[in-house]
Amino acid sequence: MLRKRAKIENDYKLKKLHQAAVTYSMPCRGGSLGLFTRFTTKGKIRHALYMGLTYMRWLDDIADESEMLYKKKLELLKKQLNFLKECRKRDFTSLELSMLCIEQRCAYFFIKDCIEALKERGLNKKGIEEIIDTYFLLIKSILIDTENQNKVLNEKDFYNKVYYTRAGGFRAYAYAFTNSPSKNLKESFKHFGYMFQRNNDHIDIADDLKSGIINFTRQEIKKYNIDMEKYKSDYSLLVDYLASETTFFEDRAKLLKKWKKIIEKGIPEMPFFIRILMRRYLEFDCPKKLEKPGTIYYETRKFIKKEGRKSILGYKGSILVAFFVSRRLVYYLFKPNNCLKKSSESASS
Repeated sequence: MLRKRAKIENDYKLKKLHQAAVTYSMPCRGGSLGLFTRFTTKGKIRHALYMGLTYMRWLDDIADESEMLYKKKLELLKKQLNFLKECRKRDFTSLELSMLCIEQRCAYFFIKDCIEALKERGLNKKGIEEIIDTYFLLIKSILIDTENQNKVLNEKDFYNKVYYTRAGGFRAYAYAFTNSPSKNLKESFKHFGYMFQRNNDHIDIADDLKSGIINFTRQEIKKYNIDMEKYKSDYSLLVDYLASETTFFEDRAKLLKKWKKIIEKGIPEMPFFIRILMRRYLEFDCPKKLEKPGTIYYETRKFIKKEGRKSILGYKGSILVAFFVSRRLVYYLFKPNNCLKKSSESASS
């Protein structure tokens, strides 16, 4: 009798802790990924992903914390990976969960809810394991980025060990529409992740360098004569140098075009609404003519990120606009006159 009563009390407390985690994660703390999740999933799986992204954002903020000692960061991130493995192995009691921070509870309930929702949908064990594995890869990529702070990697290690690990988790979104996604659909979402990450990296070059994250390969540093010490006081000047005096962005754009072709192969298998979103995203992030960053294309993207937050739509709203309308209309809506004038002047000079 006492055991039954204790179980009822534990279940009641678990429900309260679960609801608190769901509520906490609802403001889309996953940023752009949270917004993407909102339009590609629904129901229990959507709330589960929100919680997973909230936890991931928390760890990402820890990794970016400049005042925390490097060894302490590594130790904390490694502990969190072990914590996730523990969440996967067993059920926690309400007492154990109450001793964790809200972000850790989000991670626990993400794993449990995700597995439960996918089982209800009829997804087999292999598919469920693949989705959870990709999430672990995303978390592991935060640790890898931290381990590589202030390190310059060769091209092979940068792409195979870091970049593809960081962005490859997007392939799990293929399961949002079907229990048995084709190879084309998986590859489409995986390469969408690569493109999404690449463009974010381009916009955040200066901010990432401040945090010690170097998104250049050793070969690129040599080829484009990148002197990070020279621009240490203001990394935005390094971005200007790359845009105006080198072919860095144009050369990297070749990969975007290659990835775009792979993404397009999987689009016909997506639901109608998602097909529209995906095609608009490709048009915005990989247009037919890729202007040189430093001209209209790059300056407008910087403007949307910095100034768009102050607009009625805000940053997330600007992404929605980008999905639904052409790039030229985005330029008109935000009226980045200063950016356009500056970029046209730099282009003419």
